[in-house]
Amino acid sequence: MHFVEAGEGPLIVLLHGFPEFWYGWRLQIQPLAAAGFHVVAPDIRGYNLSSKPDGVATYDTSQLAADIRGLIHERGAQSAMLVGHDWGGTVAWVTAMNHPEVVDRLAILNAAHPAYTPEEIDRYVEAWSQPGAATGMINYYRSSVRTSPKRAEAALRPISAPTLVIWGQGDHYLDPELAEPDHDDVPTLDRVERLPDASHWVHHDEAERVHQLLIEFSAEPTENR
Repeated sequence: MHFVEAGEGPLIVLLHGFPEFWYGWRLQIQPLAAAGFHVVAPDIRGYNLSSKPDGVATYDTSQLAADIRGLIHERGAQSAMLVGHDWGGTVAWVTAMNHPEVVDRLAILNAAHPAYTPEEIDRYVEAWSQPGAATGMINYYRSSVRTSPKRAEAALRPISAPTLVIWGQGDHYLDPELAEPDHDDVPTLDRVERLPDASHWVHHDEAERVHQLLIEFSAEPTENR
């Protein structure tokens, strides 16, 4: 698994969504490192420079969550704060369900829109042009629609990590009601922070506010929740 990292301190793992790669977190990496975190931003399975195994089954969310557990241990930590956006958010949710012991805190962001400069677009085109990258990225969707509703429901487990949801209210793809998870599924929900001027790509639109929220959330005492 390819990743970039910066800083020293408690581990925080930033998981990008479709169709991004680690570069989608470029506005958060240095501020979080400066705040005292060891920041790791991987290219998740199938994206950019990470491996792209064949077959839709290899992109099952349980496999993706196992990747993140392995990454946390490989970076020398027993657990980490997970931050996920779009498909990275899905991977973060499943990691927290399947491997609660490796998730200290969980932060979920909705998604992004193409409001990019030519230089930024060039970075994304380079990542999408990696051999097998397009197939690997699309396999996330193929795998999800091949999972039966009964199997998906059976895999659900309550989230035990303190959880923050950050939601751009201008999201044209996801209904704002999706920001509020069911209490039975996420009994540890701290709060839902709605940003009215942000779109699906909330971490780009409100970059400073997003990393400020993450830093504040990481510092809140668990006993006050």
